[in-house]
Amino acid sequence: MKLFTRVLTFVLTVTVLGVGVSVMAGPLVRIDSVDARSDFPTVNMTVTVRKPDSSSIHGLTEEHLMVYEDGYRVNYVNVKDLSDDARPVYLMVAVDSSKSISKKWHSALKKAAGRVVDDAASLVQIALYRFNDKVQFLNNFTRNREEIKEKIAGISRHGKYTHLYDCIYDSLNMLSEVENTRRAVVVFTDGKDDGSSLTPDDIIQFARDSEVPVFFVMPNKHARTKNTARIARMTGGKIITISSNAEIGSLYADLVRTIVNRYSIKYKTMAGANGTAHQVEVRLKHGQLRDRDVQKVTYDSGFLNIALPGLSTIILIILVFLLLVVLVVLFAVLFKRGRERMTTVQPYIVSSKTQADYRKLFREEEERKMKQNVLLTPEDPEYSYAKAWLVEKGGPETGKKFPLFWDEITLGRDPECTIVIKDDAVSLKHARIKKMFNGYYLFDMASDNGTFLNGRKLLRPRALYDWDEIKMGRSMFLFRGSKG
Repeated sequence: MKLFTRVLTFVLTVTVLGVGVSVMAGPLVRIDSVDARSDFPTVNMTVTVRKPDSSSIHGLTEEHLMVYEDGYRVNYVNVKDLSDDARPVYLMVAVDSSKSISKKWHSALKKAAGRVVDDAASLVQIALYRFNDKVQFLNNFTRNREEIKEKIAGISRHGKYTHLYDCIYDSLNMLSEVENTRRAVVVFTDGKDDGSSLTPDDIIQFARDSEVPVFFVMPNKHARTKNTARIARMTGGKIITISSNAEIGSLYADLVRTIVNRYSIKYKTMAGANGTAHQVEVRLKHGQLRDRDVQKVTYDSGFLNIALPGLSTIILIILVFLLLVVLVVLFAVLFKRGRERMTTVQPYIVSSKTQADYRKLFREEEERKMKQNVLLTPEDPEYSYAKAWLVEKGGPETGKKFPLFWDEITLGRDPECTIVIKDDAVSLKHARIKKMFNGYYLFDMASDNGTFLNGRKLLRPRALYDWDEIKMGRSMFLFRGSKG
């Protein structure tokens, strides 16, 4: 039992270390992201560097930013200053319009947002969201300052709920389509969330994958900063509090310093891609300034990588092999007993022609239903499914119908899932379907091979319409819904 516990601990440790984790971020230099997969063995890092007063430091080279891997200095490091990049800065501004904020502070937040728009440089592109119990997109990216300020001035307080996390997710999703590293989400709010379908962990994961920092501008009287502070810290942003007109003037400067004070660092690692965790360190040495940041990074082993496994891995392989042997012997014994009890009745074998005929009849029946039924969308007044179900269109159980009895179901290979899919290409917990706003929404649960809706990879929760196709692994499902 102790041996099994140690092996399980080892496996979990290797799994957790598969993502870079910051263990020592200094005040002057911070590793924002580490990419060791796109062009291995070349490692690409993005680093933020600033002075103690948060002002910019330009012109740093490999003499000032040194890279150490497992305590040994890395040679032939390429350092590029991104602060002189001529590309524009993209700001996604989101303003809280819920009644959780008093009229006084709502007016102050709108004034602060307008000041940021006024102070923005000419190359800055700004888009605008507002959110309460609904997330509403007010203006696309533009350099027209008066247009954005007019929309901000027209935002009023209403609504019972505050979908803060949903709004941040939508903002990140829009910024992820912009091919630019100089971008950020700026949220003017009191930090309260009420009713969002997403969690702070969903926001942090999406923001880190997109390399987009999230900033919060908040009244200093509010203490609801636990989740907002975590989101800001984990995404490379910060929280800025306001209490008077005198402090509003520094907002844009604080934002821009964090966005543009970045350097790109590239180097070739000498470590092998064998799943072992390595310590990557960036040291700053510039005049009298000294600082460093450290991250734990794992270089995943590839398919053709040949590496000798460790003792724990060998023990795990032996245990798995012995388990397989026991299962094979048990199956053989049961099969033999079954053969002894069999009568002369011949098993029914379905020919390939019969299977083809069945698939043809299934396809014709589905096409007939499609012509008879009226497609419903969330824009229709009567959009409200009384019944909904999934039909397996392609996979090991083609034609099987799965009624959606609950408000939320999970799909995957795990026996604990609501719908268990017998497909090795499907993750243990692959996706979930949740009933919201009189409809059903599809979520991907960070699956290995992704979830596809109507042929497109699912990057954010999407509403399901009648006859939508959902693909997971090698299995295909049809979503069906009816009013009666």
